Amino acid sequence: MSTKAYVSSGYRWRLGIIAVVCLGFAALCVKDGFYTYPAQAREYKMYRAFEEEFPKAETPDWNEQWEEYALIEGLPQDPTNIKKRSDFDIYTQFIMLAITAPVGLIYGYRGVTSGGWWVEADENGVRANGGKSATWDQIKNLDMTRWKKGIAYVEYEDQGTPSRILIDDWKFQKEPTHAIMETIEQHWGDSAHDHDEDVETAEEQA
Repeated sequence: MSTKAYVSSGYRWRLGIIAVVCLGFAALCVKDGFYTYPAQAREYKMYRAFEEEFPKAETPDWNEQWEEYALIEGLPQDPTNIKKRSDFDIYTQFIMLAITAPVGLIYGYRGVTSGGWWVEADENGVRANGGKSATWDQIKNLDMTRWKKGIAYVEYEDQGTPSRILIDDWKFQKEPTHAIMETIEQHWGDSAHDHDEDVETAEEQA
């Protein structure tokens, strides 16, 4: 009897949420780093230059002069709306963009491509997407050191090349994954026992 576990919808949703959050934050970094912050930095520099040229303490009609100047230069009429932005603030947006954009793209790509993930076990062996396949006599080890967290690896050799198949009850549907593990433990245990007996017989005959 074949048991097949497909990728968990919850796992894909988590990948999608992380991708959307990271890419959304990256989009804000693009907006702020290329447009908003440079414009605010320009406003602040012009405001500071105006203050230096017309000190408030020495300019009785400072507010009127500022409103006239702001109207000509397209600056906020209320100077309290001018935000202080430095070159460091702008560079910080580019740094965050360089971090969040790749992370968002990676998680987004995995969220899309993971739709084709699956793992299967039957009387012949274990198989998974990507062309991975191991008959019971090809399996060399069942790594269950992390099975308390729902993760195990079926280690096998394919034409002399070591490879492994992931069993993960977080990435794959939980109940079928556990059923697959039961099948693996049963069949591979029998296969390993038969292999040991064959080795002992060969040694005795030698």
